Amino acid sequence: MQQHPNQPVCIEEDEIDLIELLRTIKRRRKIIYKVTGAITLLAIVYLLFKTPLYEVKANMRIGFIGEKLLVDPTTLAKTLQSVYHTDEPAFKSKELNASGAYVDAVKTSRKVKNFLQIVTYGLDNDKAIAKTKELVSYAQKEYQPKLDQYILNTKNEIERLKIQKKNILEITIPNLKTQIKLIENQKIPMIQKKIDFYKKYKLKEIDDKIKLYQQKLQEYNEALKMLYSQFNKSDDTKVMIASIQMVNYQNLILSLQDKIKALELQKVQINEETIPNLLNQQEQIKLVQIKKINDQILSQKNKITQIDNKIKVLEYNISPANIQNSKVVGGFITKDHPAKPKRKLIVIVAFVTGLILSIFLVFLIEFWEENKKRLEEA
Repeated sequence: MQQHPNQPVCIEEDEIDLIELLRTIKRRRKIIYKVTGAITLLAIVYLLFKTPLYEVKANMRIGFIGEKLLVDPTTLAKTLQSVYHTDEPAFKSKELNASGAYVDAVKTSRKVKNFLQIVTYGLDNDKAIAKTKELVSYAQKEYQPKLDQYILNTKNEIERLKIQKKNILEITIPNLKTQIKLIENQKIPMIQKKIDFYKKYKLKEIDDKIKLYQQKLQEYNEALKMLYSQFNKSDDTKVMIASIQMVNYQNLILSLQDKIKALELQKVQINEETIPNLLNQQEQIKLVQIKKINDQILSQKNKITQIDNKIKVLEYNISPANIQNSKVVGGFITKDHPAKPKRKLIVIVAFVTGLILSIFLVFLIEFWEENKKRLEEA
């Protein structure tokens, strides 16, 4: 059978080479068994003498005041790495011999910025947990003074506000109320006495004199009395109208007798100036002075409300919900079996490595012997 010139001719040779390789491996299988077994055995011996270590993982939430962290996560992670020498195998070995555990890694969390992941190894879980607690305690002591100072400043501010509130309740407001009582019990009654004096005595005295001087003006006098009685019950506008009417009556009286005119003028002066001025003074005290003091009292009460609100905010600021030191969240993650060394993995890797090295060694020996034969035949 003629073979096409473009047809590949190496397939059969490759198959023959592969078969030869397999034959070589089979022929020298004892070397493969010995080398692979030796390396695997060395790995097993290594595992027998290697101290088993238990792994403990924990997530530490960095302390905070409100929305502000006590320290930047990266800064704290680098500090703890430096203190516990997480990058120094020699220090880890020394720590393991001294305390039975060491800190293997302190890492920032990618998902949550205010958390650090701590990985420790120990001769047992309890020692590893104790080492983790030691690290957390170090972080807490490092930044506790900052928390204490904040709490102290806040408590001082709360105490200052409480004293301010007490002064308002026990001094300021009582003083203002005392001022109102003085005005109501002294100033207003004194003015009222003057008004009563003019209305009940002085005006009556004038009216009596007018009656003696002119009996014929009885009609006018009765009208005046009606005005006076209305005057006592009327408002300022009616007072003005009544005053005008009284002036008219007084003009009539003046035309009849000079003495009546003088008395009416005096009476008008009392009704239009003296009494209105006293009433206005009394009204001003009620509407202005007392109102002003009441406004001050209301302002002080509003101030107390504001102080109470500030105290509530400050008390919340130092509550556990708003201020905390660093602590482990979610507990400690442990395993019932050692994490180091990884026995199965090491044995498998040793076996595979031994197998590969033994096969390579077989091919190397085969290659060396073939070259030796060729040299001898030549």
